[in-house]
Amino acid sequence: MSTGTTQLLGADLDDNVSAVTNIGFSFVFQGTPYTQFSLNANGGIRLGATAIASNAYQPLARAGEAILTAWGADQSTSGTGKVHYRLDGTAP
Repeated sequence: MSTGTTQLLGADLDDNVSAVTNIGFSFVFQGTPYTQFSLNANGGIRLGATAIASNAYQPLARAGEAILTAWGADQSTSGTGKVHYRLDGTAP
């Protein structure tokens, strides 16, 4: 992902949260359609119009929230790191 990406978080961040961002299409998760997401430097992504908590690194303790995570631990971006995304393809 070296080109065409949108940066949501920069380097040297810990417990920071991105702005709520449009997905670009409707994404159905557990039967509910979502069109927005936010994420934090801890590796969590929350679907919906409400931003994820900055310390949401215990995703199983976040009952009732549509949270996706790969690690579910206290993380941060490195000195040269970032969190970015790129949308490819067309819907549906």
